[in-house]
Amino acid sequence: MRRESLLGVLLIVVGLFIFIGHFVDMPGNLFLFFLSAAFFFVWSYLGGRSSYSGVGFLIPACVLLAIALYSSVDRFVVDTVFEGSLFFMLLGGAFLLVYGLHTRTAGREGGEKNWPLYPAGGLVAFGLFVLLVQSFENYDWLARIIFPVILIAGGAYLLYKSTRTK
Repeated sequence: MRRESLLGVLLIVVGLFIFIGHFVDMPGNLFLFFLSAAFFFVWSYLGGRSSYSGVGFLIPACVLLAIALYSSVDRFVVDTVFEGSLFFMLLGGAFLLVYGLHTRTAGREGGEKNWPLYPAGGLVAFGLFVLLVQSFENYDWLARIIFPVILIAGGAYLLYKSTRTK
């Protein structure tokens, strides 16, 4: 089956799910899980780990899986400290999954091989930052003082380091 035919089948399946969703009460996260599974199927059909070209189907599969997991778990973490940060950490986990399933083995050397680690690290770090900010909500006076001091100290360190290496 050619790539265009496979994409056509994927679009028909998604359209059917949307159409059926108008008549049957289907939870949104179940639709996201099915859609993610469809993208995983297309990725594996196109060669999975052996072909680098299928990564365009793996990325939406992992991101949709992360969003589906968040929408499934969100009702349990509502009004907790983890509510805001969990979304970004799961998205970071999606890119770690892309790295673990595909790019680590099928990628080329250097930055092309490790590219999913960059968005994964950034999203997880931002999720941890959001978690830290939300945990200091009751101590916002402390957060108003500590965070700027940390940023100023980090910037000063980077400036000092850049002048020492020249």
